[in-house]
Amino acid sequence: NKPKASIVVDAYTGRILWQDNIDEVRDPASISKVMTVYLVMEAIAKGELSIDQKITATKEDQAISNIYAISNNKIVEGVEYPIEELLKMTLVPSSNAATLMLANAITNDSAKFVEKMNAKAKELGMNHTYFNNASGAVAELFQGYYNPEGYDASKPNQTTARDLAILAMDIMNRFPKVLEYTNSAVVKTMEGTPYEEKFDTYNYSLPGAKYGIEGVNGLKTGSSGYGAFNYIATYDKDQMKLVEVVLGVGDWSNQDGEFIRHTFGNAILNYVLEHFSYRTILSAGEHNFDGHKITTNKTLSMIVEKGKIPEWQVENKKINVKLSGDFLKDNQKNPSVDVVAESGFADLPKEPEKRKQTLQVYIVQNAFAFAVIIGGSILFILVLFGESRAKKRRKQKRK
Repeated sequence: NKPKASIVVDAYTGRILWQDNIDEVRDPASISKVMTVYLVMEAIAKGELSIDQKITATKEDQAISNIYAISNNKIVEGVEYPIEELLKMTLVPSSNAATLMLANAITNDSAKFVEKMNAKAKELGMNHTYFNNASGAVAELFQGYYNPEGYDASKPNQTTARDLAILAMDIMNRFPKVLEYTNSAVVKTMEGTPYEEKFDTYNYSLPGAKYGIEGVNGLKTGSSGYGAFNYIATYDKDQMKLVEVVLGVGDWSNQDGEFIRHTFGNAILNYVLEHFSYRTILSAGEHNFDGHKITTNKTLSMIVEKGKIPEWQVENKKINVKLSGDFLKDNQKNPSVDVVAESGFADLPKEPEKRKQTLQVYIVQNAFAFAVIIGGSILFILVLFGESRAKKRRKQKRK
């Protein structure tokens, strides 16, 4: 029953706090819808769509919503659905009809939309992800209403725990409004209209749900015969901002996997919360470091392992924290802060060998000053020594 792959990452930096088979290729099922939501949110940010823009449901949309074999909600031909409501329908009841309505709002060419999904995956660094459809349900299940040309209608999408963590981290940081649609155990859509519906979440790790954990606020579940039971959890509490991905729990033949995935996921999340915390490493202001003073105008805080004091160093006018561990992507790193003032030898490199070489150069460049100082010191000592001997001779004569 245990997950085939799992990961927990620091959503500030991308540092991996827990990992198991994170690059194993899996079917994400309905988690695929997160990429469709991402593209919609990006289009809204660019002004190409608006959150309150209304999409009129077509005859095909209604027909898709009536397909029993795939997850859906009730869509009625001719009704205008605001994009915000379609986002809720996509993320919570995992409506395939609503997902395709969102995709069509970007382009009516279904193949072109899948192409956009794959292009965005590549741009984000999701190197082991490939989409064949917009929703996670294989196209052949849509009874001919949906078939992106050039993509295999019988093949599921493929991705990895690492890649989904990259996507979730980006959407969490770039489009946090999405979490407003996913943070409740019960969600209503088209509220106050004849088409109002009420849905219980499938994310049982949300507060108020069966296995709720305070701080969980999203994001998406997914299950299929190919991929078994999966989910992405986002967590934000006490400045601990995390993304968790759990893939391949249980077996499709046992639908209890829908609940079991959360018992495993919660155990992993609780392990991370027990072993890591958000801490201030260096407060803004003046600090003594290696024999000199440095000043920063920002506080350096981050998620670190409990009971361990992280090392930090000054390089190129920046304070960097040294922490072990991998990152989701090669271009990610631990946070740093700028040094805005320094004194002493703070401008010298911190590596011992380089510092020694630089100090030698410094001495050579200031040889005359050193000679004057040393010569003056010797002359002063000789004068004192001479005066001391003269006093002794005068005392001897008096005797």
